[in-house]
Amino acid sequence: MFCVLNWGLGHATRSTPLISSLLDEGHDVHIASDGIALDVLSDAFPSITVHRLPAYNVRYAKHRFFGLKLMQQTVQIYKAIAEEHKLVKQLVEQYGFDEIISDNRLGCRTTSCPSTVISHQLTIKGGLAGTLATQVHRFFIRKFNALWIPDDESINLSGELTRWDNNPLPTRWLGVLSRIAKPHKKEDVIYEAAIILSGPEPQRSILETQLLRLLTPKYDSIVLVQGNPNKPIDAPAHVKVIPLASAEEIGFILSRSKRLYCRSGYSTIMDIHGFDLEVTLIPTPGQTEQEYLARYHEKKSGYRYMKQR
Repeated sequence: MFCVLNWGLGHATRSTPLISSLLDEGHDVHIASDGIALDVLSDAFPSITVHRLPAYNVRYAKHRFFGLKLMQQTVQIYKAIAEEHKLVKQLVEQYGFDEIISDNRLGCRTTSCPSTVISHQLTIKGGLAGTLATQVHRFFIRKFNALWIPDDESINLSGELTRWDNNPLPTRWLGVLSRIAKPHKKEDVIYEAAIILSGPEPQRSILETQLLRLLTPKYDSIVLVQGNPNKPIDAPAHVKVIPLASAEEIGFILSRSKRLYCRSGYSTIMDIHGFDLEVTLIPTPGQTEQEYLARYHEKKSGYRYMKQR
């Protein structure tokens, strides 16, 4: 059973190549998730059995108080973890799974079969709050039998996020995970600017509105991937709007665009790695991991770091 966190689309997209690999090896795979992540995975693997897990229902603050907003939701997140843990135990008993692989769903484990967690969030940024969050996250991770890290040690796209001194778990580095095929050469440019969005509301919509207001008068050809099929908008004729894009569509857009404006989520960083683009990273306000990755890749990868405001 492959369990995937629904927190933006990043966990679903980076899990896609792993699920494909398991299927190619002949394994019988079930997928468990919720929300848009489950929809994306169901579309990618229409013949696979899926199970709906309790939603964390995390929402970001409208302003910069991300940490406070998240703390207010701690009880509901913990309840969702406890509920999914109970449900996963029932599913293991019902289907007799040999193994659980969980992309950052902390309740998806059981003592009756080996449970592996996939995570790059071994050190959480954000001062004292980040230190406390790191200890809580590691507490749950230690309950698994093994840890897989979605990065390549030599490339190190995650920076300090994957640092864990005295890590007690058997650990495997998976390499840079992306569902998007990398181009061998730069294709002819179709779009002057691409906007690729994802992540919880309301910040996704706030950034979408800001970027369209600023970029629509500036460029003659724009493509917008909303990352949310439930938020239709009216856009000018020179803006192509795609509510939810497949891996093939994203790959085409990245290879045919001159500039890219996107969040600095870790899965996005893995997706755009290797493409010849002028990249502007705009972290979600108050989301310390995205802020760290934007600063880190401004130096490491030459991307532009811009605050949302």
